[in-house]
Amino acid sequence: MLAKGFEVILAARSLDKGKQAAQRLPTADASVRVLELDVTDDESINRAAEQLSQEIDYLDVLVNNAGIYPDQEINILNISRELLDLTMNTNAFGPLEVIQAFLPLLMQAPAARVINVSSGYG
Repeated sequence: MLAKGFEVILAARSLDKGKQAAQRLPTADASVRVLELDVTDDESINRAAEQLSQEIDYLDVLVNNAGIYPDQEINILNISRELLDLTMNTNAFGPLEVIQAFLPLLMQAPAARVINVSSGYG
C-alpha cells in the first residue's frame, strides 16, 4: 500500500500501460499520476521533466527502476553491438540522464533522494 498523503508519479514508456499499472496500485489515501517517459530517449526524458516542472514545485524522491536484461541465450561473448547499446542506454545512461533532467526539481526539495534499483545482472 502507498503511504498516506503521498503523490506517486509513475513514469512509463507507454501512457496507456502506465495508466493500467497505476490502476493496479493499492492507493488508499495516496494519489498516482502517470507520466510518459522513455529512458532510452533524451527527448522523452526532457519532455517529461519539463512537463512535471510545470505541475509540481519539487520532487522528494526519484526512483530509477527501468532496466532490461537480454537473457535469451545471450551472454557477453555473443551479444550484438545493437543489443549491448540498448542495454547500456537503458540500464546505465538512461538513469543518469533522468537524474540530470530532474535535478532542478530535486534541488527544490528539502531532503531529496535518488534511489537506483538494479538486479544482480545490472
